[in-house]
Amino acid sequence: MTKANCQEATITANYSATPSVPAGTEVIFRADNVRIGTAVVDGEDTATLRHSFDRAGEKNLTALVQERVVDGRTYPTAEASATLTVNDPAGQDTTTDLTYTRPDVEVEAEVLTGDLIRFIATVDAGDKAIEDGATVSFFDGDTFLGTAPVDPETGQAVFDHRFAERGEHQVRAVFNGQEQKNEDGVTTDVLEPSESDPVVLDVQAHEVVIEEPEPQDPEDPQDPQDPEDPTVPSPTPGTGSGSWDGSGSSGSSSSPNLLASIFGSLAALGLIPQSLLNLLGWNLS
Repeated sequence: MTKANCQEATITANYSATPSVPAGTEVIFRADNVRIGTAVVDGEDTATLRHSFDRAGEKNLTALVQERVVDGRTYPTAEASATLTVNDPAGQDTTTDLTYTRPDVEVEAEVLTGDLIRFIATVDAGDKAIEDGATVSFFDGDTFLGTAPVDPETGQAVFDHRFAERGEHQVRAVFNGQEQKNEDGVTTDVLEPSESDPVVLDVQAHEVVIEEPEPQDPEDPQDPQDPEDPTVPSPTPGTGSGSWDGSGSSGSSSSPNLLASIFGSLAALGLIPQSLLNLLGWNLS
C-alpha cells in the first residue's frame, strides 16, 4: 500500500496471484477498522481508491481480498496494512490590491463629501482558483464600511461608497480567505486572508455659495398730491358756488318760501318746536 499526506488521499493496493489474478477481483479498504470503499484490481494487479478524510491525524489502513473460488481454483484471503498521515491542507498565500474609480467625474477631480467612490479589490490566489462565496471587507481606518463578493472569473470585489465626513480617509480591503471543499464536504484547499495597502483620500466639504443681490439706489417716493409731478392730475376748480342764510337769501335755485312753508307745517303739527323756527328767523305765527 502507498501513503499520502493530505486530506484527500489516493490509496493503492497491489495484489498478485498464481497463475494470474482472476478478473473482477475486489479489494476492500478500511481506515481505523471502518470500511471506506472498494476497488477492482486492474490489469496491472493494482487496486486504487481515492478517499477524503474529514479529520487530520494518523490513519491505520488495511486492504483486504477475501477468499474466493474461480474456475475450481481457490484464491486465499490476502491482507495488507499501512499508516497514512493526514494533515490539514497547506494554506495558499494570497495578495490583495485596492484601487478606486470615480464613475461620475474624472478621477483627478477633488473628492467632495457625498461623491460616489467605487473601490475595486483584486485578489490573487496564485495557481489556486477562487470559488463562489469568497468575500472582501472594506474599512476606513478601523471603521467597517461593508463587504462585497469576489467574482471568481476576475478575482475582483467591487464596493461603492459615499463619504459623509470631510477629512483624510485611509481605506483598505481585506480578503477574508476561503476554505474549499469537495463534494463530500471535506476541505481540500485553504486560501489565506490578505490585506491591501491603504488608499488615502482627502475628502473636502461641498461649498454652499449664496449670491448676495446687488444693492440698488432707493427711489424717492412721490407724493401723489405733489403738483410738480406731471403724472398726477391736478383738480379742476369749480365755476360756481352758493350759500344761503337763515334770512332766506341764497345763491341756489331753492326757494326759501317753500322751506318756510314746510317747517311751518311741521311746527303746526308739533313735530318741531317753535323755538327752532325763531332761531332760523322764521316767525310763521
